[in-house]
Amino acid sequence: MTGWKTKLGSGGVLCTGVAMIIAGFVGEPVNPDKMYQGAMVCFSALTALGIGHKVEKAAKK
Repeated sequence: MTGWKTKLGSGGVLCTGVAMIIAGFVGEPVNPDKMYQGAMVCFSALTALGIGHKVEKAAKK
């Protein structure tokens, strides 16, 4: 288990969050709720990556 699927999935979710943040900035008027939701999506992607790393480490023991 190399974790490439977890990294790929987390990267996709992270890109979605960044796109939401950009859409919040670009929209007229600026939408802080969309930026906040995008930040939460980014944080969840980083959390999934961290959990995947912990599972991979535990499997090696």
